[in-house]
Amino acid sequence: MQIGKALTYPFEDRRWLSKVLIGLAISLVPILNLALSGYVIEIVRRMSRQESEILPEWDNVEKRFIDGLLVTLAYLIYSLPLILCCVLALAPLLPQLLSDSLDRNAVNTLTSIGMIALICAAGAGLLYSIALSLLYPAIMLRYARYGNFGACFQIGEIWRAISKDFGNYLTLWLSIMGVGLVAGIVIAIAGGILSLIPCIGTLLVYAGALFAGVYINLVYAHLIGQFALSNPEPDALTQAI
Repeated sequence: MQIGKALTYPFEDRRWLSKVLIGLAISLVPILNLALSGYVIEIVRRMSRQESEILPEWDNVEKRFIDGLLVTLAYLIYSLPLILCCVLALAPLLPQLLSDSLDRNAVNTLTSIGMIALICAAGAGLLYSIALSLLYPAIMLRYARYGNFGACFQIGEIWRAISKDFGNYLTLWLSIMGVGLVAGIVIAIAGGILSLIPCIGTLLVYAGALFAGVYINLVYAHLIGQFALSNPEPDALTQAI
């Protein structure tokens, strides 16, 4: 996994600034900002086909939006167990709400059960979140290759793609996590310094965070694309349009 290549990839395009600024502008518009996810998918799709690695043009925003919408919807469906964990985490509050109609022993018993449910839900939610974050790049790659919503839920094929080169995939996942962590630290430090500048400092922090958000997405796309190049699926080349 060439992390350095992924970090410099966006700047290899002579028109990188205009393309990034368009992405930044789109990211500011609610709902339409899903097109940015679609743009990431297009980069992965092109790399998986061994096409040009320059940044795609923003010439088909409708297609980018649909791609981003479908993958985001798939991710939300995968996230439903997390919603259940959040609901279970509220269990300790239930006895307090019913305290007027229950005796003290019943309230204490239900509170204890609620605390156990909270601990279990928190643990399960954490493990599921980690598993989902590990799975997400493969889901995106699967969609990019085959271009249909159902591909996001072909768990057997998704896992096969991960397991046949698990070491490289784990490096991909750790790279994505590492880039996100480092970027977050840098943004926090830079934001703290810039915020000391009256008025304009806040604007610079906001603009920098937006720019970093688009840039990090492009880096993620290239990292996933690298994995796709090292694990080709010839039958997928004609599937996604």
